[in-house]
Amino acid sequence: MSKRLLTLFTMVLVLGVFSVAQAQQPTASDGSTLVLTEEQINDEFRIPSTPTRRISNLEVDVQEDGVHISFDMTTIKDGTSNTVNIIAVLIGLYQPERQQMMWSFADLLVTSVRATGTQRRELMNLIGGAWRNYLADVADVNVRSLNFTKITFSALDLTLEVETFEAESVG
Repeated sequence: MSKRLLTLFTMVLVLGVFSVAQAQQPTASDGSTLVLTEEQINDEFRIPSTPTRRISNLEVDVQEDGVHISFDMTTIKDGTSNTVNIIAVLIGLYQPERQQMMWSFADLLVTSVRATGTQRRELMNLIGGAWRNYLADVADVNVRSLNFTKITFSALDLTLEVETFEAESVG
């Protein structure tokens, strides 16, 4: 009898593990369209400040060639502050191998001069991270489960065709 009980318990355990593993497989949810107005983006989008970096005068201008983001960044080091003006132009690029759009920087200027390699990497991380987090918040999904299939820019708004990948619910 105990051998039967052990076999039954093992079968239930294996089926339970299999069900949980299946539930965690990513599945595409229905695609949706997200339209963000320039006014909405300006009201909601933020680049976080830190004790050594203050962001001010953040402005987003949606144009037909991309999302233009400008702001002043004051860095503080050893009691000395330095303020620079940043202008970034975000565009959507199609990645055929992934069949998705990704955000890229068409231009990145620091006080009207093209960003150097180091500046570019730091600013891409700063602005790109804030932008991805903002879009995930607006779409109400985890940033890692967000996939854009089409990005359209117009004079005053941004249209995103979004596909999200979520865990299936068990039940």
